[in-house]
Amino acid sequence: MQPIDVAGSTIRHEGRPIRQRVLACAAALLVVMASAVGGPAAASASPSPLTFSAQALSGGVGSVARQVDGEWIVGYGPGPSYGSAGSPGNVAVAWDTTESPLIRRDVSTRSYGDSAVAVDGGVAVLTLYRPPLNFVSTLYDLNAGSQTVIMDQKVKNCTPRELDGDWLVGQCLGVEPQVFWGFSYNRATASLTTLQYPSEMSGEAVAVGGQLAVGYSMMPDGTNVPWVADLGGSTASPIALPVPEGATAAQPVDIDGALAVGRAYLAGVSHVLVWNLSDLSNITVKDIGAGFVRSASPQPTHVIEGTVVVGSVDSWPTRATAWDVADLDNPKVIDLHAGSPYFGSSATAISGTLIVGSYTDGQSQYGAFAYDLDPASQAWTDLGPAEMNAWATGIDGRNIVGNVCSASVATCGATWWSVDPVGSTPTTTTLASSQTDSVLGAPVTLTASVSDEAAPGTIAFYDGFFNRIGECQLAQGRCSLTTSPTIGSHSITASYRGQSGYASSVSAAVSVNVTRGTTSVLYTGDLYVPATATTVTLAAQLSGSDPCLVGRKVTFENYNTDGVETGTTGLYTATISASLLSSPTPMTVTVAETLSCAPASDTTAGPPPPARQGRGRAPRPPRLSAGAAGAGRTSRTAAGASPPARHPRARRGRSAPAPPRRG
Repeated sequence: MQPIDVAGSTIRHEGRPIRQRVLACAAALLVVMASAVGGPAAASASPSPLTFSAQALSGGVGSVARQVDGEWIVGYGPGPSYGSAGSPGNVAVAWDTTESPLIRRDVSTRSYGDSAVAVDGGVAVLTLYRPPLNFVSTLYDLNAGSQTVIMDQKVKNCTPRELDGDWLVGQCLGVEPQVFWGFSYNRATASLTTLQYPSEMSGEAVAVGGQLAVGYSMMPDGTNVPWVADLGGSTASPIALPVPEGATAAQPVDIDGALAVGRAYLAGVSHVLVWNLSDLSNITVKDIGAGFVRSASPQPTHVIEGTVVVGSVDSWPTRATAWDVADLDNPKVIDLHAGSPYFGSSATAISGTLIVGSYTDGQSQYGAFAYDLDPASQAWTDLGPAEMNAWATGIDGRNIVGNVCSASVATCGATWWSVDPVGSTPTTTTLASSQTDSVLGAPVTLTASVSDEAAPGTIAFYDGFFNRIGECQLAQGRCSLTTSPTIGSHSITASYRGQSGYASSVSAAVSVNVTRGTTSVLYTGDLYVPATATTVTLAAQLSGSDPCLVGRKVTFENYNTDGVETGTTGLYTATISASLLSSPTPMTVTVAETLSCAPASDTTAGPPPPARQGRGRAPRPPRLSAGAAGAGRTSRTAAGASPPARHPRARRGRSAPAPPRRG
């Protein structure tokens, strides 16, 4: 068996059983299954399996995907010190399914035995191992990159189980006494509360839904007490759950709304129990038959969604099974294994109408399957490519995560399956940018279009792999987002995740290059100052990139005076006293640089001092510098010519001296 290259390979095909020789048997069994559900049989005698894409998660060789929620997949993978002495070498990792390509993001760095065990609403639950024998539970915000440590002085180690909204539950080791007990942690109040049933020896909270948590406690006599706790009530003290007479080792494993599901042994056979928690003062329990639902595990995934429970019947070989408990007194049994060509199977998780599980051929091959309860499908779909082993570990919506490997464990890698809804309409997403070359601070409008104008939902915009710019709501197949990218080259994509029968799609990347804006400045203030003037107006006009015209620091250097912005056209002015003017000198204006815009300067003729009035004569216009000739008066001399020589004026009362006589 050849190893699979899980570092970037993509497989897309219609799901089909590996062993085609038994496919013909599936059609007849599907009719029986449809009757068991109580719904209509499939329209075709041989309904088509689901279509899906299977993508190996980048950086996933040796990694394990444990859970998915929304766009986020979390798990663990080899870290920098993988394989070193005394160190398991794993780090907690995450992938964002809206990125293309998918890039592994490490969310812990110590590389001992870390793992992300759950995710909800973009917040990952991490278990971090710190030698010697110390586990630290943290909440990691995948969008903000911030981390919250869950710990207080009453506990030493905490192992998280499930996060739902603000509530996290799990198990902690107390400091004194050193026993295990259940805990709840509220993100809004950052408070940790112990959940202990009276007189218990140890306990654990295994699942949470809304503000209800379920768990179990081991008592001194060796029996289990299953319980529920109202985390938002006046007291979070566990309330014992009823069990059928003769049941032992009762243990809840999941909760959704007012229904909790678990298991217990009756006469040595595993049975599935469902508790109705709509009235905590009158809790009822229903034994829905011999079967098995997965036990509480480090990777929580729902085995009850709405009124459907998934697991397997307790027989050999096991058969993947679902129970519809909408009418709890008369549950319906759905045989999911009916369409399978394999020896045995077990359903492990459900989200909406989609169920996933694992199968075995009774020898050496095992794999993952999907089954859609949608009446248009109700077909068994093999998720494993031929000659590969696979198993699913989590599901949310149409996204399934797990692992695919060959006969060698060393070649296993994390995998993401995206299942298209039955009869979903294919879509194409395109992206346009108002500018492909822009300056820092200038707005750039991104417009995404989905091929079908009726497609509902949102578009998420990404700059590169991890940076989500924002999102917009589709209207008639289009929507826009305005942003201001930073300096540099940006590769922007638009992602439509699909909704209500429309398949997801991602646009081709659009490049936007952003540079720092440019600026020019020109002195436009007074160049001639009348003798009677008491003030002088200095002015400078900026030109260049729009974002660089306003909000700048403009300085008239000769007088160490800053200009004041006038309007929004780039005009800056200042008023100084005329007495400050000295000899005519060129005026220097500077514009300070900003993060967005380059600096600028200009040197030009500036205003000379005002002319002084002499006795009995009119004021003489000031003589301008060469750079300002013609601005204040008109020159009578051609450019470059020397002025004519002048005789000294005759003194008052005297005649002009006679020219010298010739000797």
